[in-house]
Amino acid sequence: KKKSKKFSARTKDIEDTMKEPLVLDLPELDPKTIPGMLAPAGLCNTAEACSFMRDRCRGHHLWKRHMKEQWDRAIREAAF
Repeated sequence: KKKSKKFSARTKDIEDTMKEPLVLDLPELDPKTIPGMLAPAGLCNTAEACSFMRDRCRGHHLWKRHMKEQWDRAIREAAF
């Protein structure tokens, strides 16, 4: 009977996994909007995916926002 319990537990795990949403079930995202949602490390990783994403992830506006979030306070304090 131990084998049947293990089998039923594994079957339940598989059934639970099948109920989880898949990446393909997610609503479509415009690839142009993805870089704007990423942290700096994510931008670097995504830039390595393909030339299209590399061009998108190098956008000055994306990095300017991250620089401002990270260093704005320190630069302001140093200026005074």
